[in-house]
Amino acid sequence: MATLSLKHDAVHLVSNTSLAGPLRRIAFPTSLSNSSDGALRWAIQITKASDADLLIFHVLPPPTPLFEAEPFEKQEAEIALSRLVAQVNATGVRAKASLLGGTDSIGKQIVRAASLEKIDLLVIGTRDRGRTFRLFIGSSVACNVVAHAQCPVLVIPYNPVKIVRPVLHS
Repeated sequence: MATLSLKHDAVHLVSNTSLAGPLRRIAFPTSLSNSSDGALRWAIQITKASDADLLIFHVLPPPTPLFEAEPFEKQEAEIALSRLVAQVNATGVRAKASLLGGTDSIGKQIVRAASLEKIDLLVIGTRDRGRTFRLFIGSSVACNVVAHAQCPVLVIPYNPVKIVRPVLHS
């Protein structure tokens, strides 16, 4: 396992497997919110440095008995993903998007898509909401992905204030 750490914050590359070769396919699951921006910057930098392709995932929330995904939500997500792909492509990165939906949890859908797409690295953002949140709501999507992904996962903490500099440890 390799760990990528930052001054004043920690970013971890967590892997159930070792990197067998060059990074060719990198995935960035996004909530389409500002809390994903830091992870997107990392995904773009790593994709450029690796001359890889970037696949951007967005998962529609699973339907519940009280709420099902409305067609306008899907349309809004498709539009937002299209704009995001255009912005990423403008940086010189080869990117495409995939909108995921289903009854499984968001984390399970990301893990399944990463496996089906033969992803070499997942770059995911997280927002630590503290112990109380996890006690009542459960673990985060990022924790679920780290626990079940068959490829390395780079977790980028949400931090809107601090600027961080990477230092690679192996």
